[in-house]
Amino acid sequence: MPQPHEILQVSPDATKSEVEAAYRRLTMYADPGNAEYRATLDAARMAMLDDEPPKAAEPASVAAHRTGVEFSVGSVFSRTLSTLFGRPGTFFGITLVSWIPGTILRVLTRGGSSGVSFGVFIITVILNLIVYGAVSYAVLKVLRGESASIGESLSRSAARFGPLIGASVLTGLGTMVGMILLVVPGLILMCMWAVTTPACVVENLDSYQSLQRSAELTKGYRWRVLGLIVLISIATGIFSGTAAFVAALFFPRDQLLLILLTNIVLLFPQAVGCVMYPVIYYSLRSAKEGVSIDSLANVFD
Repeated sequence: MPQPHEILQVSPDATKSEVEAAYRRLTMYADPGNAEYRATLDAARMAMLDDEPPKAAEPASVAAHRTGVEFSVGSVFSRTLSTLFGRPGTFFGITLVSWIPGTILRVLTRGGSSGVSFGVFIITVILNLIVYGAVSYAVLKVLRGESASIGESLSRSAARFGPLIGASVLTGLGTMVGMILLVVPGLILMCMWAVTTPACVVENLDSYQSLQRSAELTKGYRWRVLGLIVLISIATGIFSGTAAFVAALFFPRDQLLLILLTNIVLLFPQAVGCVMYPVIYYSLRSAKEGVSIDSLANVFD
């Protein structure tokens, strides 16, 4: 007869959070009509946790009312800015980890070969992955009312580098193919996978599971997620365009200054974007699952 840990596909000494994560993953794909399968999972979960039977899922409106978190473009963007400026040293400091090397490399390789430019692109992508993971960790700690050092956040992210880079490759390829197919599928996938990085870092999921989790969380909210993506994209375009215009107007022949000024101006929208996605993740989990920030951040204890 299978043991509870074998049914849930976890080790016998799994922690409560690992058991709960395994339970969510398996029930996600359960056939709602297969009562025996769901009952077996419930019994295995209770046997390992000595817990009460799982309650029926709350409607999103009830969960949002209970946690006091509503998912809307305005509320998420407002929370993003308040979080960013609540700990500006932490978030701008983490963002600089990719910004400084990226800016230096662009300055040193301006006008360089396509091979050099591709190398700069790869280095920037790797650094951005670590930065986005680190910000995801720091945001949830800050929302909980705790401090998160730059070093601690980067260390947590680096420990998840394998799954993060795998998820990045999958999302990049999927979105690129979607954009080729008349753009709309690409936008759908972009919204569907918007919170892949926070899910990967917070829930300790592998690359494919992170994509699935993001798709689950964003379901029913993708128009609003798209609104947030468009908002930050417009802001980035305005900042970038303004910097390029000023540099071209006053220093038309100074390419170095143009690169520096553009990168300096883009630091702010880059930091906003880094903070926005984990805030989206937290807001979605609160609105859909009724999860409080204390419960969400317990995984880091």
